[in-house]
Amino acid sequence: MTQGDAVVWLDQRLQTLHPGAVHVVFHTVAWQYFSKASQARGLALLRAAGTRATPDAPLAHLAMEADDAEDAALTLQLWPGATTVRLGRVDFHGRWLDWTAPPP
Repeated sequence: MTQGDAVVWLDQRLQTLHPGAVHVVFHTVAWQYFSKASQARGLALLRAAGTRATPDAPLAHLAMEADDAEDAALTLQLWPGATTVRLGRVDFHGRWLDWTAPPP
């Protein structure tokens, strides 16, 4: 187990490309607990890593996070291309999932 600041860890983790694999950053109901400064830095780190992503070493950001609704948004952002896909809505405790992603 690793303990520490999640954004510092993310910065270190995103320094390396992973050819032949999709590098996935995944989090659930965590982002809202980060300070606004940490959220901004984390998003900037993801965008910067996205600019370095290639078709052979893509980057994905999969998030299940609170928004303005009573449940959570499930989103996926993919690089290269910075494509964002809204996958659906989910109960915070996993009791249900409303999958609304467009077909591939």
